Parts: sequence; C-alpha cells; structure tokens
Amino acid sequence: MYHLSLLIETLSDQEKRKFIRFLGKRNKRVDVKNIELFKQLEEGKEDVKLKTTIGSGAYHALRKRLLDTLLDFIAVHSFETETSEEYEILKLLLTARILLEQKHYALGLNILSKAERQAKDLDLFNILNEIYYTKIQFAHQNSKIDLSSILLDYQSNKANLEQEENLNIFYAIIQREFSDTTTDLLSIIDKAFSLSNIHIESNISIRSSYKLIETLNKVGHHSRKYYQLLPLFEKLFINLKTKNKYDSKNLFYFIQILYYMTNAYFRVRKFSEAHSYLHLMHEKMIEQQNKFYKRFTPQFTLLQALLYNYTGEASSAIALLEQFDYNTYKNQFTQLLDLRLTLALLHFQQNNLKNTSGILNEFTHTDTWYVEKTGITWTLKKNILEILLFFEKNEIDLFDSRFKSFKKRYLNYLKANKEKRVLQFVQILNDISKNRDILNDHQYLEKIQIALTNLPSVEEDIFEMSIYAWLKSKINNTDLYSTTLVLMNSN
Repeated sequence: MYHLSLLIETLSDQEKRKFIRFLGKRNKRVDVKNIELFKQLEEGKEDVKLKTTIGSGAYHALRKRLLDTLLDFIAVHSFETETSEEYEILKLLLTARILLEQKHYALGLNILSKAERQAKDLDLFNILNEIYYTKIQFAHQNSKIDLSSILLDYQSNKANLEQEENLNIFYAIIQREFSDTTTDLLSIIDKAFSLSNIHIESNISIRSSYKLIETLNKVGHHSRKYYQLLPLFEKLFINLKTKNKYDSKNLFYFIQILYYMTNAYFRVRKFSEAHSYLHLMHEKMIEQQNKFYKRFTPQFTLLQALLYNYTGEASSAIALLEQFDYNTYKNQFTQLLDLRLTLALLHFQQNNLKNTSGILNEFTHTDTWYVEKTGITWTLKKNILEILLFFEKNEIDLFDSRFKSFKKRYLNYLKANKEKRVLQFVQILNDISKNRDILNDHQYLEKIQIALTNLPSVEEDIFEMSIYAWLKSKINNTDLYSTTLVLMNSN
C-alpha cells in the first residue's frame, strides 16, 4: 500500500484526471473497482468498505493491478511529454525499429541515420550502441550499407560506452567513500581509479575528462584539500591539451573544465595561474557567437571578483558584484546566491557592516531550504558570517543566540565529517562567547596561534584562511582585509 500511495502523491491534479481516463479506457468491464480504489487512496485513506465487500484476497490483487497500471501510465505519460533532445532521439530510434520490423527498410534506415547523427552530437553512447546494433541487424536489407564501416563505428562507440561506465563506477566509489569520511583523500581516489579501470594517461575524451575533473572538484569542495588534488587537475588538463581532443562540439565541456581549473588554482592561492585560466575561459565563452556566454557569466564573474579581492583590488571586486545584472540571470539561482554571499563577505572584510547586514537579510529562507538548494558548505559559510557580523556589531544576545543555534544544528555534522579546522574555529568562538576578555589573555592567544599554524600555509584552503584572518586581526588588533592579504601571501 505504501508504494502505491507514494506514487499517487507524485501525480499532479491534471495527471490524476488523465490516469482515471487511462483506467476507464483499459477497463473491459463496468464492474471493475480500480477507479473507486484510486479515488479513495488519492484522499489518503484505505477503502475498508470495498475490502469487506470483495474480500481481502481480491482487494490485495486489485491493489497490485492498480500499482502495475499506474507504473505503465507514468512510463507512457513521461515518454509522451518529455521534450529533451535525448528523448527525441529515443523516439526516432523506436520509430525506426517499428518501420524496420514492418519491412519499410529504406525509411527505417533513413530515420535510424538521423538518430545516429543527433546522438553523436550529444555523445549519447548508450543510445548509439542500440542504433548500431539495429543497423547491424538490418544491414543485409540494403546493399548500399557498408557493414565493415558500421562494425568499426560500433566498436569505437563500445569503447566510449565502456569509458563512460567506468566513469560512473569512479563517481559511485568517490560518493560512497566521502559520505562516510573525508580522511586519506589520495588513497581513496587511487582506489577509485583502480576499481574503475581508469588511466589518466590513456585516450580519455574531453567529455570524460570533464566528468573526472567535475568529480575531483566535488571532492575538493567537500574536503577543501585542493592542494592535494591540484596535481590530478593538472595531469588531466595536460593530457587533454596534448592529445588535441577539444573541438567545437565540446565547447561547453571545455569552458566548464577551464572554470574548474581556475577555481582549483584560486583555492590554493596560485593567482597568476588562476588568472591565465580565467582569461582562456573568457576567450572560449565568446566563441561560436557567444553561444555559452550567458550560461557561464555568473561563474566567470564570481571567480573574477574573488581574484580581484584576494590580490588587493577589493574595490574592483565589490564594484563588479554590485553592478552585476542579477535580473538577467535570475534563472541561475544557485550561482546568484554565491555572488550575493561573496559580496556580503567582501563588505565584511572592508568593515562595511551595514552593507553586509543588508545582503544577509536577503536570505529569508530556512537553513534546510538553503542546504537543499545550494549545499551544506554555502549554508555553513552564511551562518559563520552572520555570527561574526553580530560579534562585530556588538550585538551580544544575537551573537550568543545564533551561535548556540549553529552548534545545535551543525556540531554533530562537523564532527561526523571530521571538519577539524571548522571545529577549531567553533571552539574558539565558544570560548569567546563565554568570556569576551579572553582575547586579551596572552596564554590563550598563543594557544590559538599554534592551532592556526599546525598545517603548512601553502596547503591551507583560501576560504578557511579568510576565517582565520578574522581571528588574527582580533589577536593583533589589525585591519581585517590587510591581515587577510598578508595571510594570502604567506608561504
């Protein structure tokens, strides 16, 4: 009953009406009770009267048939309404097969070739596999078809399909391991490469390179250990560049790779290299008559602003984000949240607390909502910035209240994910919340200094260093932005 009720809940009101009509057309007898049962379940209750009337066994059989019919309806309905390019190609493939089975060979093979061209453009290797299989099956029906050529295409595509399957295995292993722990990063990645049979030096397509780099970026985003991952980013990009795999149809993937490369270098404070990749990213964005310019503008702007800010050009960074046309890109909601939170941080570093507060007040949804939309990392940054803002504004009660709420909600998560650096910071905030004068205790300050320098600065993530810059500015009674820049240039 649970699965049936769950499926019914996924239907819109319009889909429910369509399903009732679907049932009516299928029913061969007028006394079938499936519509009656569906309407009862739609209201969230079991039809006890019907169960008593027809008996428990017949009732369960009716419920099972209703579940099967609903699954059929969802499959048929989604296929009819789906408008993505992939589904359009699947429809062509299905049409071609029907025509071929009805011996309309010329038309069927013609439609099959059209499906092949479209699938190639989108690198849909799984669909191409079915297309080539069908072509081989009916090749003898057309003497103009070169079977040996089809077999070569089939084998080549099979290799691409296997590579894509290996990438899925690689991603699944990474996801599984990092859902439990973030320790021993490189050994987990090595294990994923080994089990998925992926070799970076081999002939990896640009699409596969993109998927690998995207996965590594997710690992870096989660663990903030870009320093350890950077050699892998570099190796993949050099392999891509030397084997000349970039072409116009892969422009989207190449721009996204350049974004990830820029971000990785930025996170480890190699600003010159980050600038070079960002410049190349912009060059590619304006190719093909600005085909992907709008799509990547928010991401490009974010990196450009961050590079401005952390290389001493804070005013340029703030101006860039304040003058950004947010309305034009309102459909790229997640990227806009990144831009706004970054602008709030930049104002905070300049002690523009009123501006910081104004931006943070824009975030009116619950933390649960933001975690779902943007992820846990963005939500943690927002919370930490709010806590620091209350401290700077000397709003003691709000600081204490927000900090207690933060600990209650996120402390177990931080411990479970071994977020050592953030936990250190939380502990320091905890000490400060109990005793403001502790920042004048030299013995305590020395303890903080040791905690902040127990990792070589070259390995520190730039965003974590930004948090610690705030503590250092409090310890030394120095300007936050200047302190941040000094830390950024430490080796």
